[in-house]
Amino acid sequence: MDYTVEPNKLLIDTWRIGAIGASEYDLSLYGPNGFFRGFKGTVSGSQRANLDVHVAYEEETNAIRLDISNRASHTVRVGVMNAYRSRGMNSVLGPGDTDSKSWSLKAAGGWYDLTITVENDPDFEYRLAGHMENGEDSISDPAMGGVV
Repeated sequence: MDYTVEPNKLLIDTWRIGAIGASEYDLSLYGPNGFFRGFKGTVSGSQRANLDVHVAYEEETNAIRLDISNRASHTVRVGVMNAYRSRGMNSVLGPGDTDSKSWSLKAAGGWYDLTITVENDPDFEYRLAGHMENGEDSISDPAMGGVV
């Protein structure tokens, strides 16, 4: 299913994957200038991940922040890998816990590519990529030419 959304408009839809006998999801969202959001996982299983991920640009410091909350009833070990840096983040979140982490985007010219995984749920993966638009001159995605 494809959608086109105009600027400053909102799209809301529901996919009832259980109603068609499926238990897995793989949703991709594309936007201008490399904007990408990918969501993969399952809707069944006692150890499945159930994270709420909030993304915010911190324009004053040229950074991106993730607030990750565990909505599951069990403890999870969350990993975030930054494709532009060798460093990532690992966090243990109990039920209802939230952890926040910011990454500077200065070295990559405002570009980011973060992948969120959960240790005991190999089907779970959220990917967030794009460019922080701030109205200033920038560079092309450094990962495209193998610079990073």
